[in-house]
Order: sequence, then C-alpha cells, then structure tokens
Amino acid sequence: MDKPLHHGRGGGIATIFCKDITTSAITIPAPSSFEHLVFKLSGPKPLVTAVIYRPPKPNPAFPSDPSEFLTQLCAISPSILLLSDFNIHVDSSDSTTSIELLDIFNYFNITQYIDFPTHKKGHTLDLVCTSGITVSNLTSIDLTITDYLAITLEIDIPTPQVKQNRTITFRNIKAINIPSLSSTLAATVSASAPISTASPTALVNYYNDALSSCLDVIAPKKSKLVTFTLSDPWYTDQLRHLKVQGRQLERLANKTGLTVHLDAFKLHQQQYKDALNTARSSHYSSIIQSGSNNPKTLFSTINKLLKPMYTISTSFTTSKCNSFLSFFNDKIIAIHNQLAAPSPPPLPT
Repeated sequence: MDKPLHHGRGGGIATIFCKDITTSAITIPAPSSFEHLVFKLSGPKPLVTAVIYRPPKPNPAFPSDPSEFLTQLCAISPSILLLSDFNIHVDSSDSTTSIELLDIFNYFNITQYIDFPTHKKGHTLDLVCTSGITVSNLTSIDLTITDYLAITLEIDIPTPQVKQNRTITFRNIKAINIPSLSSTLAATVSASAPISTASPTALVNYYNDALSSCLDVIAPKKSKLVTFTLSDPWYTDQLRHLKVQGRQLERLANKTGLTVHLDAFKLHQQQYKDALNTARSSHYSSIIQSGSNNPKTLFSTINKLLKPMYTISTSFTTSKCNSFLSFFNDKIIAIHNQLAAPSPPPLPT
C-alpha cells in the first residue's frame, strides 16, 4: 500500500504487510502540512493505523492540521496506531512546535512512546503513538543505509475471531411437484403393497418408509457448509429465545390461517422489537456513560451509531473564524460595559 508524491523532491509513503493480514484503506482529506496513509486492520476492535510524513519546511497550517486529522481518526475506532515522522525535535523542551504537538496528543488521550534518539544527530524525529493499545519491545536499529534509525515494536491486538463453520442437511421441499409426488408414491406402494393382516404399527412403519423413499427420489437430502457470524454484544440469549418463539408463532399462523394465531404472532413481534430496542439502547448508553470523560470513546461510539461522512468543510477560513471570535468578544465587552455603567438616580417621591 503506497501513496507516492507526484511533484517535488522527497516525500511519499508506503507500507508493507503480510498477505494474511486483512487491511482496508481509509480515505481522509489530505492536510496541507503533511502527507498521510491510513488503513484499518480488521478484528473485534479494528486497529486504525496512520503513517505520517511532515516535510521539514515550516507550514502555518500545521498546529491545526493534526487536531483535525486526529478528530477523524478517533471517530473511526478507539484503537489507533500512529507512526509518524513529523520532523520536529520532540526531545527539545524549548521547541514551541513540539510542545503544541504533545499537547494535542494529550488532549486526544494518545500516548507517545519514543524516548530515545531516532536520528544519527541525536534528536527524536520519528514517533510511535497509540490510543487503546499497548506497545512493547520498542527498540531502534542502525541499518547504515540512512541517517534515520529503524524502529521495531510489538503491539498486542485482538485477532479476528474465526467464523464458525457447520454442515447442515436439508431438503428442498418447496420445489416438490405434487403430480410427481403422487405418481412416485403410487408406484412405490403398488410395487410392495402391505399384507392386509399386518398390524397397525407395521402399516404405519410401511407408509413412513414409503414416503421417505419417495422424498429421497424427488427431494433428496443436500448438504451445505454454512458460516455463522457472532451476534452483537447486546444480543442476549433471552432475545434469541424470543426470536425462536416468533418463528414458531409465524409457522402456526401460516398453517392454520386463524385470526387468533395471526394476532398472537403480531403481538409477539412487537414485544420482540421493543426488547431489541431496549437491549441496544442500554448497551450503548452504558458505553457513552462510562466514556463521558474520554472524547475518543464518545467519537467512536457516536460514529458507529450515526455513520457520518468523513469530510472537512472547505468553507471554514481564518477570516470567518476570527469574525466568529470577534462577535462573542464584542458581545462580552458590551455586557461588561452595561454592568459597569452607573445606575440612574432614584425617582423623587
């Protein structure tokens, strides 16, 4: 997976991963101050990985670009891995740009792990940042082919759960042709008619065997390998039992055609729907309440529910932002002036 730079010198980003790892590219509008490549690793908690390269030349949009970029990343997944070359000396305590960048990481609850030089001249330029996952065995290696050091690390993330496969056996009963069933059954019975003096049990077994043999001819058993996916975490065994009851009532209503059975099925379906809504609402309400102090968790949960478009409006300009700020600033000054004004003298009585 790569994103080359088609103009100028330097730049361009590429990632190499094993073919067994399932990845999907994520499109996020490109900021003007740095290049990026974003992709997602599938799993119970998808890991969003972003590779960033910032050219060393100054760019006035840089302090705001990382904030907007991380806002969109946090809205996709609670697990984030950020591999970046910001070309900033984060080891310098007197660097204003470094302090601003680390403050942005702290606001989004993102941990920066690199605490050693990543360049041969002794500065820390490459960063490894995460949120929702833990990094271990973080080391650097001098490959001698570049003035940067290669960084190796290990992360512990849940792997995708293997889908359960099961072989099912079925008959295509709906495809049975009634005249064909009748003729096959008549031929089977006439070929081996039961003895007239046979017992009722023997007769029942005989006709059951005859029907089974006819089914094997006109609707033979078929086997199929099916995959069962895991249900949502809020789908409980009680809801699964209600679903089974609904299917039973539906079959009964279709079989008898009675109004009482149809009304019972409709009533049960409404109860099942209400139970689904209650379970789902309770599940996400608990997640939102537990993550009320974590903007990253809130962004991820709301994004999963609403599925918004990841777009940045191009109508937000610096002049509009300053105008918006001036409006409220002037409003506050006007209120203060009114409060500070002397009160009028009391009216004579």
